[in-house]
Amino acid sequence: MPFFSHDTWNEERPSRIPALGRLFETTKGCMSENFWDYDSFFEEFFSSNFLSEFLQGELSKIANEKDYDAVQSDDELELVLGEGFRISMGKLKAGTSSAASYSEIICYASDFMCVNLGPCALDVELFKLPSGCNVEVFDRSIRPIAVGRKDQAIGEILRARAGVDVLRFSPPAHDTFQLYAVSLKPRMPLLWHFDAISLDAKYCTSANLMSSRVQTGIDILVRMDRKDAIPEIIQASKSKDHFVRWTAISSVVCMDEVEGVRLLRDALNDPHPDVSSAARKALEILFPGS
Repeated sequence: MPFFSHDTWNEERPSRIPALGRLFETTKGCMSENFWDYDSFFEEFFSSNFLSEFLQGELSKIANEKDYDAVQSDDELELVLGEGFRISMGKLKAGTSSAASYSEIICYASDFMCVNLGPCALDVELFKLPSGCNVEVFDRSIRPIAVGRKDQAIGEILRARAGVDVLRFSPPAHDTFQLYAVSLKPRMPLLWHFDAISLDAKYCTSANLMSSRVQTGIDILVRMDRKDAIPEIIQASKSKDHFVRWTAISSVVCMDEVEGVRLLRDALNDPHPDVSSAARKALEILFPGS
Protein backbone atom coordinates (compact mmCIF):
# COMPACT_ATOMS: atom_id res chain seq x y z
CA MET A 1 0.00 0.00 0.00
CA PRO A 2 1.67 3.26 -1.11
CA PHE A 3 1.64 6.52 0.83
CA PHE A 4 0.24 8.46 -2.14
CA SER A 5 -2.13 7.32 -4.88
CA HIS A 6 -3.54 9.10 -7.91
CA ASP A 7 -6.99 7.89 -6.80
CA THR A 8 -6.88 9.88 -3.57
CA TRP A 9 -4.62 12.76 -4.59
CA ASN A 10 -7.56 15.05 -5.42
CA GLU A 11 -8.44 14.85 -1.74
CA GLU A 12 -4.96 15.96 -0.77
CA ARG A 13 -3.71 19.55 -0.88
CA PRO A 14 -1.55 19.84 -4.01
CA SER A 15 0.49 22.54 -2.32
CA ARG A 16 1.58 20.03 0.31
CA ILE A 17 4.05 18.33 -2.05
CA PRO A 18 4.02 20.30 -5.32
CA ALA A 19 6.34 17.97 -7.23
CA LEU A 20 3.98 15.06 -6.64
CA GLY A 21 0.99 17.10 -7.74
CA ARG A 22 2.77 17.98 -10.98
CA LEU A 23 3.67 14.31 -11.55
CA PHE A 24 0.07 13.13 -11.17
CA GLU A 25 -1.12 15.91 -13.47
CA THR A 26 1.45 15.28 -16.23
CA THR A 27 1.23 11.48 -16.19
CA LYS A 28 -2.52 11.14 -16.64
CA GLY A 29 -2.96 8.34 -19.16
CA CYS A 30 0.45 6.76 -18.48
CA MET A 31 0.12 3.01 -18.93
CA SER A 32 2.56 0.17 -19.55
CA GLU A 33 2.14 0.49 -23.31
CA ASN A 34 3.27 4.13 -23.40
CA PHE A 35 5.48 4.27 -20.28
CA TRP A 36 8.47 5.74 -22.14
CA ASP A 37 6.37 8.57 -23.56
CA TYR A 38 6.44 10.01 -20.03
CA ASP A 39 10.21 9.62 -19.63
CA SER A 40 10.84 13.37 -19.29
CA PHE A 41 8.14 13.79 -16.62
CA PHE A 42 9.66 11.04 -14.47
CA GLU A 43 13.09 12.59 -14.96
CA GLU A 44 11.76 15.95 -13.82
CA PHE A 45 10.19 14.32 -10.76
CA PHE A 46 13.44 12.52 -9.91
CA SER A 47 15.32 15.82 -9.96
CA SER A 48 12.73 17.57 -7.77
CA ASN A 49 12.84 17.95 -4.01
CA PHE A 50 10.01 15.41 -3.57
CA LEU A 51 11.99 13.00 -1.43
CA SER A 52 13.21 15.57 1.08
CA GLU A 53 9.72 17.10 1.28
CA PHE A 54 8.15 13.69 1.69
CA LEU A 55 10.53 12.54 4.42
CA GLN A 56 10.31 15.81 6.30
CA GLY A 57 6.52 15.93 6.20
CA GLU A 58 5.69 12.25 6.50
CA LEU A 59 8.20 10.76 8.97
CA SER A 60 5.76 10.88 11.87
CA LYS A 61 3.08 9.23 9.75
CA ILE A 62 5.50 6.49 8.70
CA ALA A 63 6.52 5.85 12.29
CA ASN A 64 2.90 5.56 13.40
CA GLU A 65 1.54 3.70 10.39
CA LYS A 66 -0.55 0.83 11.72
CA ASP A 67 -0.10 -1.16 8.54
CA TYR A 68 3.61 -0.36 8.23
CA ASP A 69 4.54 -3.87 7.08
CA ALA A 70 2.23 -3.49 4.10
CA VAL A 71 4.18 -0.55 2.68
CA GLN A 72 7.77 -1.53 3.34
CA SER A 73 10.26 -4.34 3.35
CA ASP A 74 13.84 -4.45 4.51
CA ASP A 75 15.01 -3.09 1.17
CA GLU A 76 12.11 -1.20 -0.40
CA LEU A 77 9.47 1.37 0.52
CA GLU A 78 6.55 1.94 -1.87
CA LEU A 79 5.83 5.64 -2.03
CA VAL A 80 3.58 6.50 -4.97
CA LEU A 81 0.98 4.68 -7.04
CA GLY A 82 0.16 6.35 -10.35
CA GLU A 83 -2.31 5.33 -13.01
CA GLY A 84 0.10 2.96 -14.71
CA PHE A 85 3.25 3.12 -12.60
CA ARG A 86 4.58 2.95 -9.08
CA ILE A 87 7.47 4.79 -7.46
CA SER A 88 9.43 3.24 -4.63
CA MET A 89 12.66 3.80 -2.76
CA GLY A 90 15.05 0.86 -2.62
CA LYS A 91 18.35 0.08 -1.01
CA LEU A 92 21.42 -1.77 -2.19
CA LYS A 93 23.24 -3.02 0.88
CA ALA A 94 26.96 -2.52 1.33
CA GLY A 95 29.02 -5.56 0.43
CA THR A 96 26.12 -7.22 -1.35
CA SER A 97 23.59 -6.76 -4.14
CA SER A 98 20.60 -8.56 -5.57
CA ALA A 99 22.95 -10.30 -7.98
CA ALA A 100 25.44 -11.34 -5.32
CA SER A 101 22.81 -12.32 -2.77
CA TYR A 102 20.80 -14.56 -5.04
CA SER A 103 23.55 -15.48 -7.55
CA GLU A 104 21.33 -14.27 -10.35
CA ILE A 105 20.39 -11.27 -12.41
CA ILE A 106 16.96 -10.70 -13.89
CA CYS A 107 15.56 -9.40 -17.14
CA TYR A 108 12.42 -7.73 -15.87
CA ALA A 109 9.05 -7.80 -17.59
CA SER A 110 8.24 -4.19 -16.72
CA ASP A 111 9.95 -1.03 -17.97
CA PHE A 112 11.62 0.98 -15.23
CA MET A 113 13.87 3.92 -14.42
CA CYS A 114 16.06 4.30 -11.35
CA VAL A 115 18.00 7.25 -9.99
CA ASN A 116 20.94 6.88 -7.61
CA LEU A 117 20.24 8.78 -4.39
CA GLY A 118 23.68 8.10 -2.91
CA PRO A 119 25.71 8.28 -0.78
CA CYS A 120 28.09 6.76 -3.35
CA ALA A 121 28.30 5.97 -7.06
CA LEU A 122 27.33 2.51 -8.24
CA ASP A 123 29.29 0.25 -10.56
CA VAL A 124 26.82 -1.22 -13.07
CA GLU A 125 27.32 -3.77 -15.83
CA LEU A 126 24.87 -3.41 -18.70
CA PHE A 127 23.56 -6.36 -20.72
CA LYS A 128 20.77 -6.93 -23.23
CA LEU A 129 19.06 -10.02 -24.56
CA PRO A 130 19.85 -11.06 -28.16
CA SER A 131 17.60 -9.32 -30.67
CA GLY A 132 14.93 -11.49 -32.19
CA CYS A 133 14.87 -14.09 -29.39
CA ASN A 134 11.46 -15.29 -28.23
CA VAL A 135 11.35 -14.24 -24.58
CA GLU A 136 7.87 -15.72 -24.14
CA VAL A 137 9.18 -19.31 -24.17
CA PHE A 138 11.97 -20.38 -21.81
CA ASP A 139 15.13 -21.27 -23.73
CA ARG A 140 18.30 -22.20 -21.82
CA SER A 141 20.46 -21.28 -24.82
CA ILE A 142 19.64 -17.57 -24.44
CA ARG A 143 22.30 -15.53 -22.65
CA PRO A 144 22.56 -11.77 -22.10
CA ILE A 145 25.07 -9.92 -24.28
CA ALA A 146 27.46 -7.51 -22.55
CA VAL A 147 26.88 -3.90 -23.58
CA GLY A 148 29.26 -2.07 -21.30
CA ARG A 149 30.02 -0.89 -17.82
CA LYS A 150 29.49 2.46 -16.17
CA ASP A 151 29.41 4.28 -12.88
CA GLN A 152 25.94 5.45 -11.93
CA ALA A 153 26.77 8.77 -10.33
CA ILE A 154 24.62 10.25 -7.59
CA GLY A 155 21.60 11.78 -9.29
CA GLU A 156 22.11 9.81 -12.52
CA ILE A 157 19.19 7.91 -14.05
CA LEU A 158 19.36 4.43 -15.58
CA ARG A 159 16.66 3.03 -17.86
CA ALA A 160 15.78 -0.62 -18.42
CA ARG A 161 13.47 -1.84 -21.18
CA ALA A 162 11.17 -4.76 -20.43
CA GLY A 163 12.38 -8.05 -21.87
CA VAL A 164 15.54 -6.41 -23.23
CA ASP A 165 17.89 -4.85 -20.67
CA VAL A 166 19.64 -6.55 -17.76
CA LEU A 167 21.54 -4.65 -15.06
CA ARG A 168 24.15 -6.10 -12.72
CA PHE A 169 25.09 -3.88 -9.78
CA SER A 170 28.43 -4.50 -8.09
CA PRO A 171 28.39 -4.47 -4.28
CA PRO A 172 28.47 -0.81 -3.17
CA ALA A 173 30.95 0.51 -0.64
CA HIS A 174 28.11 1.85 1.50
CA ASP A 175 24.37 1.22 1.77
CA THR A 176 23.10 3.12 -1.24
CA PHE A 177 19.55 4.21 -2.04
CA GLN A 178 17.68 4.47 -5.33
CA LEU A 179 14.32 5.82 -6.43
CA TYR A 180 12.46 3.67 -8.96
CA ALA A 181 9.64 4.39 -11.40
CA VAL A 182 8.23 1.08 -12.62
CA SER A 183 5.48 0.32 -15.13
CA LEU A 184 2.68 -1.44 -13.24
CA LYS A 185 1.50 -3.87 -15.87
CA PRO A 186 4.20 -6.23 -17.20
CA ARG A 187 4.87 -5.87 -20.91
CA MET A 188 6.30 -9.39 -21.05
CA PRO A 189 4.77 -12.56 -19.54
CA LEU A 190 8.02 -13.86 -18.02
CA LEU A 191 10.81 -12.82 -15.69
CA TRP A 192 14.08 -14.31 -16.96
CA HIS A 193 16.58 -15.33 -14.27
CA PHE A 194 20.24 -15.72 -15.26
CA ASP A 195 23.25 -16.92 -13.29
CA ALA A 196 25.06 -13.78 -12.14
CA ILE A 197 28.48 -15.18 -13.05
CA SER A 198 28.07 -17.52 -16.03
CA LEU A 199 25.00 -15.65 -17.42
CA ASP A 200 23.39 -19.03 -18.17
CA ALA A 201 19.58 -18.98 -18.16
CA LYS A 202 18.49 -20.59 -14.86
CA TYR A 203 14.69 -20.44 -14.96
CA CYS A 204 11.71 -18.20 -15.66
CA THR A 205 8.90 -17.08 -13.40
CA SER A 206 5.56 -15.48 -14.15
CA ALA A 207 5.55 -11.72 -14.38
CA ASN A 208 2.01 -11.75 -13.04
CA LEU A 209 2.14 -11.27 -9.27
CA MET A 210 -1.23 -12.93 -8.72
CA SER A 211 -0.07 -16.00 -10.64
CA SER A 212 2.95 -16.29 -8.36
CA ARG A 213 0.66 -16.10 -5.33
CA VAL A 214 -1.60 -18.84 -6.71
CA GLN A 215 1.45 -21.04 -7.33
CA THR A 216 2.63 -20.47 -3.76
CA GLY A 217 -0.82 -21.34 -2.42
CA ILE A 218 -0.88 -24.59 -4.40
CA ASP A 219 2.61 -25.50 -3.18
CA ILE A 220 1.52 -24.97 0.43
CA LEU A 221 -1.53 -27.20 -0.02
CA VAL A 222 0.69 -29.96 -1.41
CA ARG A 223 3.11 -29.66 1.52
CA MET A 224 0.14 -29.89 3.89
CA ASP A 225 -1.05 -32.97 1.96
CA ARG A 226 -4.50 -31.44 1.62
CA LYS A 227 -6.01 -34.03 -0.74
CA ASP A 228 -9.42 -32.48 -0.14
CA ALA A 229 -8.16 -29.48 -2.11
CA ILE A 230 -7.51 -31.52 -5.28
CA PRO A 231 -10.75 -30.37 -7.00
CA GLU A 232 -9.76 -26.73 -6.53
CA ILE A 233 -6.22 -27.42 -7.74
CA ILE A 234 -7.63 -29.15 -10.83
CA GLN A 235 -9.62 -25.99 -11.53
CA ALA A 236 -6.38 -24.04 -11.34
CA SER A 237 -4.96 -26.30 -14.08
CA LYS A 238 -7.30 -24.42 -16.46
CA SER A 239 -5.66 -21.07 -15.70
CA LYS A 240 -4.73 -18.72 -18.53
CA ASP A 241 -1.20 -18.56 -17.07
CA HIS A 242 0.89 -21.56 -18.11
CA PHE A 243 2.98 -21.35 -14.92
CA VAL A 244 -0.16 -21.84 -12.85
CA ARG A 245 -1.40 -24.63 -15.15
CA TRP A 246 1.80 -26.63 -14.79
CA THR A 247 2.08 -26.03 -11.03
CA ALA A 248 -1.47 -27.35 -10.63
CA ILE A 249 -0.90 -30.36 -12.89
CA SER A 250 2.38 -31.39 -11.29
CA SER A 251 0.87 -30.92 -7.82
CA VAL A 252 -2.06 -33.21 -8.59
CA VAL A 253 0.43 -35.80 -9.89
CA CYS A 254 2.04 -35.78 -6.44
CA MET A 255 -1.27 -36.21 -4.64
CA ASP A 256 -3.45 -38.43 -6.84
CA GLU A 257 -1.92 -40.70 -9.49
CA VAL A 258 -5.13 -41.35 -11.39
CA GLU A 259 -6.11 -37.69 -11.68
CA GLY A 260 -2.49 -36.76 -12.27
CA VAL A 261 -2.15 -39.06 -15.28
CA ARG A 262 -5.40 -37.72 -16.70
CA LEU A 263 -4.19 -34.15 -16.41
CA LEU A 264 -0.82 -35.04 -17.95
CA ARG A 265 -2.51 -36.65 -20.92
CA ASP A 266 -4.69 -33.59 -21.41
CA ALA A 267 -1.62 -31.37 -21.10
CA LEU A 268 0.00 -33.06 -24.11
CA ASN A 269 -2.19 -30.72 -26.14
CA ASP A 270 -1.48 -27.64 -24.02
CA PRO A 271 -1.02 -24.53 -26.18
CA HIS A 272 2.23 -23.63 -24.41
CA PRO A 273 5.23 -25.73 -25.55
CA ASP A 274 6.83 -25.80 -22.09
CA VAL A 275 3.72 -27.38 -20.55
CA SER A 276 3.17 -29.95 -23.30
CA SER A 277 6.86 -30.89 -23.30
CA ALA A 278 6.96 -31.22 -19.51
CA ALA A 279 3.81 -33.38 -19.57
CA ARG A 280 5.32 -35.66 -22.20
CA LYS A 281 8.53 -36.11 -20.19
CA ALA A 282 6.57 -36.71 -16.97
CA LEU A 283 4.49 -39.46 -18.57
CA GLU A 284 7.59 -41.11 -20.07
CA ILE A 285 9.54 -41.06 -16.81
CA LEU A 286 6.89 -41.48 -14.12
CA PHE A 287 4.21 -43.46 -15.88
CA PRO A 288 5.81 -45.37 -18.77
CA GLY A 289 3.23 -47.21 -20.85
CA SER A 290 0.31 -45.26 -19.38
